[in-house]
Amino acid sequence: MSKGYWVVALDAADQLAVSEILQQLSFALTEHSGKVLTKSDRDAVTPTDDEERVIIVEFPSLAAAKACMEGDAYQRTRPMRDAVSSLHIIVIEEAHFDGS
Repeated sequence: MSKGYWVVALDAADQLAVSEILQQLSFALTEHSGKVLTKSDRDAVTPTDDEERVIIVEFPSLAAAKACMEGDAYQRTRPMRDAVSSLHIIVIEEAHFDGS
């Protein structure tokens, strides 16, 4: 079974709001066995906008990644997410280049 991933891009200008969102999202991730693999920071090797952050979250399956986004814990973060000027989450599936 292929793993599922969230690719999260957010405007981190309001660090307090971002911290609150990430804390609330941690409950949703735990509930669906999600694990943060990596996140960018201000000292990233690749030049990016100083206020932009990218986070990669791994789930045991694409179904788990989608279920997390549809779950109550994630939905409770909506008011906080709406307050941040830019937050995008893309759900993708692990790639297999051997034809599977």
